[in-house]
Amino acid sequence: MDNLKTINASYKGDRLATDDNYSYFDRSPIPFPSSEQMVYDTGKDLKPKIREIINQNEFRNLCSQDFTIR
Repeated sequence: MDNLKTINASYKGDRLATDDNYSYFDRSPIPFPSSEQMVYDTGKDLKPKIREIINQNEFRNLCSQDFTIR
């Protein structure tokens, strides 16, 4: 998963006192992901890394031809 950075802001007072290009007031916060979603996302991130580690190491020659990570 990409590194996400979510910025939002609220204000008290005159909104016109901020810079014209300050657009964080129009954004709303996003909900924190559930445990299940974080586990799923971690699995998606780790799978290609584990596959690369297995392919780079010599012990892959000891494994059978049918061994695959899906």
